[in-house]
Amino acid sequence: MVAYKLIKDDGVGVLVGGISSWKWLHIICVVITMAVFIPLLVFLPDSPVNAKWLSTEEKLHTIAMIRRERAGISNSTFKWSQVREAFTDLKSWLFIFHMFFNELPNNTSQQLPLIVVGFGFTPAESALFNIAKPLIGSALILVSAWMLYSTRLGTGYTCAISYIPCFVGGIMELASPWSNKIALVIGTQISTFKPSYLLGLSWAGTTTTGYTKKLFVLSSCVVAASVANMISPEFWQDKYKPRYRLPWAFMTAFWFISPAMCLIIRFYLVRENGRRRQLLEQIGNAEDNEVLDTGSQVIAIHDEDLDQTDRQNLRFVYPL
Repeated sequence: MVAYKLIKDDGVGVLVGGISSWKWLHIICVVITMAVFIPLLVFLPDSPVNAKWLSTEEKLHTIAMIRRERAGISNSTFKWSQVREAFTDLKSWLFIFHMFFNELPNNTSQQLPLIVVGFGFTPAESALFNIAKPLIGSALILVSAWMLYSTRLGTGYTCAISYIPCFVGGIMELASPWSNKIALVIGTQISTFKPSYLLGLSWAGTTTTGYTKKLFVLSSCVVAASVANMISPEFWQDKYKPRYRLPWAFMTAFWFISPAMCLIIRFYLVRENGRRRQLLEQIGNAEDNEVLDTGSQVIAIHDEDLDQTDRQNLRFVYPL
């Protein structure tokens, strides 16, 4: 609605300061972003210990939950050995390539106004179509959250399923006749958002332990996504307009490859969990804990409290 109003006012020359509508839109977005960012910077804790709104008992419960997941409480020491392990871990590269293929079609949402204008709508009308995108996105996020917490599908299957609307939208763009503008518009709307970026990045983090290794893997995933976002606009060249058949074919292919990557990652993690169970049965399940002598007392240090990687800690179970 804001973009629609700005475009209409820009057409009659009534915008404040003579600034173009697209510049005003960016200014408004920056102000809103900073209004959200500053409270998060001040109040969002970096660990359960620093969560001011939690009582002492709630902090203990939160820490106990993290310990049960054997993911470590807190560590900030950079270890090159964990970087080397991340480089040689197939799982890391599977997540990195998943994020790359996930973001290759990402420019579709930015291209949407031009695509809709190509259907015969005005720029102001194309801005109105953007209202549907956050509504569809919010619905998909809620459905994904329900699938995660109310079913046994897990992150892998949920992430794979989240690509279905995009894939269907791509098929609609390729198969619908040019005269069927309703189908073409619906195809663009359902293919411009997917919660798979959040699901994929979260999954990469929950399956990786060790401060440095997790930092490296998540950073690499973000870099891969950034590179894909740099490449993505190159698919939408003017010579393919207004139908953009070849770009839509590429996008649809990526929306097929990405969920396939989710299933491959899940298969790999299931196999790794089985291999770990067999190793633990062979070597015995008794814990050999380290101890810390403080002088006045001796404190047992369990595996879940150490900065171990998921490879080092055989008791760590990969979430699916």
